[in-house]
Amino acid sequence: MDRITSMVVFGEVAKAGSFSAAARQLRLSQAAVSKHVQALEDWLGAPLFNRTTRRLSLTDFGTVFHQRSLRLLEDVEEARQVAGEWRTVPKGRLRVTAPVSFARHLEPMLTDFLARYPEVDLDVDLVDRRIDLIEEGCDVAIRVGHLPDSSLVARQLAIMANPAIHAILQAIRACSSPTIRMANGGSRRRRARSWYPSAVR
Repeated sequence: MDRITSMVVFGEVAKAGSFSAAARQLRLSQAAVSKHVQALEDWLGAPLFNRTTRRLSLTDFGTVFHQRSLRLLEDVEEARQVAGEWRTVPKGRLRVTAPVSFARHLEPMLTDFLARYPEVDLDVDLVDRRIDLIEEGCDVAIRVGHLPDSSLVARQLAIMANPAIHAILQAIRACSSPTIRMANGGSRRRRARSWYPSAVR
């Protein structure tokens, strides 16, 4: 039986002064309330209540346990609220790894991400080697090419051209340097821009 729930039931019985009143407040059967209290007593190895036909009262041990359990339940509720905040508002450290050549694609996206989620502490590691995400504490990795089978969750972000076409596009972009643009009236710059979107789509 869930001990946290049993503590909540026990606290309600202690507050109400009877099993029947606690059952009505919690919308449980009296038998279910009794089982929760009995489960706690079995687990603790000591009675929590003095039971008579007329009166229900806490034992000395029950009084001490009641005070401690109230503090514990407050901590549990606080932890639940914090967890809810983390689900709705991302925060904390996020470590991302990507190839060095991908840096120029990442910069505008990460800038927008940080503007949207300012409580995230972003740590970007640009490396060309493939690292063990779990061993090196990385949360997200961006990879180019085929991925080996693993238990990690992967999602395709884009389709890249093959290496030969990529090399040609790199050369075209190199031809759009300021010097060449001045000598050719900017025509090569326009040509490079028309080619590039076909590499990543």
